[in-house]
Amino acid sequence: MKNIQVKNKMPHTPPIKRNELRKNKAFDDERFYRELSESCGYISHDMAQRYYLSLVKVITKRLKNEDLIRLPHLGDFALVQQQEKKVLGGKDIAGRYLRRVLPAQKILKFYPLDSWRKYFNMFK
Repeated sequence: MKNIQVKNKMPHTPPIKRNELRKNKAFDDERFYRELSESCGYISHDMAQRYYLSLVKVITKRLKNEDLIRLPHLGDFALVQQQEKKVLGGKDIAGRYLRRVLPAQKILKFYPLDSWRKYFNMFK
């Protein structure tokens, strides 16, 4: 996984190439649950999966109700209102660009704790 090159061409392009990671088995669910099981003292695969899915359920419920959840030792997930954007969308018959306005919408953001961010910045 260390050989994967990260290129960010545009602001909305994810900085990772998900297809490459899937081919390298970096997104393998079985591997994740096995590592979670080992970290929890070798609990069963089903118990690790049940624990993780219940965590996802709690995060989802809190985000629906309150738009914010703080995860201890990690950071905050928040649903943030994004401003409307003016974009060029296609051309009309005369060849002029059409202007459109994308409506404001809520997007999911993650804000890591400063201590966590500083820890990973040490490796740069």
